[in-house]
Amino acid sequence: MFSFSTDQFTADASREPLPAGVYPVRISEASFKPLKSGNGHAVNLTYEVLEGPHARRKLWGTLNVIHKNPDAQRIAQSDLKKLCDACGGVVLTESTTHLLIGKVLRVKIKIRIDPQYGDKNEVVGYEAAPGLAATPSFLATSAASFQKPAPWANA
Repeated sequence: MFSFSTDQFTADASREPLPAGVYPVRISEASFKPLKSGNGHAVNLTYEVLEGPHARRKLWGTLNVIHKNPDAQRIAQSDLKKLCDACGGVVLTESTTHLLIGKVLRVKIKIRIDPQYGDKNEVVGYEAAPGLAATPSFLATSAASFQKPAPWANA
């Protein structure tokens, strides 16, 4: 039997857009797929924030790298170049977008106002993040807390 009491929980603010700014992220998903509209193909990306008060939050981006609208295609290809440069010069094809997975960089986001579907984050810039660990700080801390001392350490 299911029982739920609202006084046991606080509202989840994670559905609100992140504040505009620059965030350290790791690319957790990358794919090349046709657009539902049939107007071309896109590189779809999922980013995970690595540090700070928004650690573990996800951001999504779509780059319409092949598109019937030449301006949309040019802008997306320019952004893809900036993304690849920020990831150390990755060279992509439609079958190698997986090379982006695990790459760490900083992304600049803004809030796009959308009265129909609700405000959302939009990735508008990419920069390299030298020295930023590929393992999120929250995972490194968690892993360290599970490590047991070696049996001989207490001898």
